[in-house]
Amino acid sequence: MKKIISILLLILFITGCNLSNTPIAKTEEYLNKYQMLDKSIDTSYTNLTNNTNLTNNEQKKYEKLIKKQYRNLVYEIKEESINGTTATVPVKIKVINYKKIIDKYNNKEVLTKLQNTKEKITYTINFTLTKKHDTWIINNLSKEDKLKLLGIK
Repeated sequence: MKKIISILLLILFITGCNLSNTPIAKTEEYLNKYQMLDKSIDTSYTNLTNNTNLTNNEQKKYEKLIKKQYRNLVYEIKEESINGTTATVPVKIKVINYKKIIDKYNNKEVLTKLQNTKEKITYTINFTLTKKHDTWIINNLSKEDKLKLLGIK
């Protein structure tokens, strides 16, 4: 009986490890880092504004907006496409539409308007991955895709 349980646990362990090493699982893990504000995710205000003459208070407000954006990120992962050691995972994301506000208002009004907006926009990002040493690794996102995650594309 102990042997059967040991074998089943070993099978579950091996299967579990393989399930977390798929392009979809790696993409989901990556997006979860955004939602959880992982330390590896950049939340500095410079991504949202080119204005370098901000007060400390304004900088903190912009960083708070970015964190709000990432925490509220909603995504739907589509079917992965694997071709040897490369894979593509299309993901539909839904984020707050900061772009509309940034385009519409001047610097003095934009911060307040960004804080109050709730309008969402949907984008598609095609995550690409490469398999190295039997592990799927997400390739660097393009600048355009990073802007989509911020809702300013």
